[in-house]
Amino acid sequence: METDYYIIWPQYLNSRFSRSRGRRVPRKMAVESPSIEEIFNACKELGLDAIIERDKCFPRTPWDKSGRVLVKGMNGKLKILLKVCEVLRKNRQIKA
Repeated sequence: METDYYIIWPQYLNSRFSRSRGRRVPRKMAVESPSIEEIFNACKELGLDAIIERDKCFPRTPWDKSGRVLVKGMNGKLKILLKVCEVLRKNRQIKA
């Protein structure tokens, strides 16, 4: 099942993380401490098929069960990550 999905860890989009700690997007695009619920809602807003897995640990921090979101997509992982970041930033500006 996982081979058909891209895995999005919150650490990929977290502005507090360095690239060496797992961030995958530019810092100016990233958001501070995104939750898996926010990521899941952003994926749904983009029309992507997404699944939350709450009990999973990011490989670099096996003690922290941050969870992950599985996304089915064909556009490439980085493009999906950047679009998710755009939606997260937009949604956070609306809340503020």
